[in-house]
Amino acid sequence: MVHWRWSLGLFLGLTATFCASINKVFWKLGHNNHVSNPKISFYANCVATFALVVNPVLDMLSLYFAPQTLFAATAGTGTVFNLILSHYILKEKPTSLDIYGAIAVLIGCTGIAWSEANIVPTEDNYEKMIERFESPAFLSYLSITTIFISTLLFVTVQNSESCCPEGLRKFAYGSLGGSIGGQYYLVKSSISLVANSETVTGGSVFQEFDSYLIIGGAILAAAGGVIVLNFGLKKYDALFIAPMYQAFLVIYGSVSGAVFYQELSDLTFGELMMFCFSFVVMIMGICCCMWREGEEGGGKGLVERKEDYGGMEGVIVGGVEEKKEEEVINGML
Repeated sequence: MVHWRWSLGLFLGLTATFCASINKVFWKLGHNNHVSNPKISFYANCVATFALVVNPVLDMLSLYFAPQTLFAATAGTGTVFNLILSHYILKEKPTSLDIYGAIAVLIGCTGIAWSEANIVPTEDNYEKMIERFESPAFLSYLSITTIFISTLLFVTVQNSESCCPEGLRKFAYGSLGGSIGGQYYLVKSSISLVANSETVTGGSVFQEFDSYLIIGGAILAAAGGVIVLNFGLKKYDALFIAPMYQAFLVIYGSVSGAVFYQELSDLTFGELMMFCFSFVVMIMGICCCMWREGEEGGGKGLVERKEDYGGMEGVIVGGVEEKKEEEVINGML
């Protein structure tokens, strides 16, 4: 039987992702009409700002009610929402890869939700939470993640082509932002600290130094992921950086939840296989968006497309992209 907290968390997660997509699309709509129709631009910016404010609130509520791995999967549906909203609001024509990727994301997210339907969301007290941070599985995960993120950070600061090829640095920017931002267990733990503010002995969790480390880590992870993403958008093609960021956001969000909360340990073998298959399908769908080449039709060349992620706008005509960098208003995916 599906737990009501699971259902509510799923709904809130999807709604939060939808708000994030509305934020991006309406920011672009406002920008496109800034000169030609200031009134539409004003209302579009109002809608975008409202969605920007509502999105983190819904994210935190979803993390409180839903398993972290399920919340991470709902973030992947942003690919689908972006595709639909861009088509109907911005009148952008999707390519075949856009459509295939959106279908794969929908299949993957549905499979993950189905496989985790019987998971009861975790609600920790302070003592149980600290035990999770000290578990051998999490310490191993933390060690591997620290090495991986440190390596990516080293690559991003290199300016020598002989040391780090340009393609490797571009990969590092996208994956680094998603890897940092995907540490959702810190946000979920912070929410648990606020919801269960007393220790077993009756004291306040805010008298414990560890509580401030956890909350500070959550803030650094959330802000750090967006900062790295925006630096990547300023330096490289947004059509690659943004989907790469989203892919690693989902990967690390799911993996860290599985390790920290051991959310997959109660799944049957069949449910676990469905989760793994659906997870791979969803990531492949997101990755489809990294290689948008347009559609050839009747020898007329590639279709003109416009894309905007976090304030960077690109126009592709005949396979050549001209980029115009602007102030990055919203790099959050």
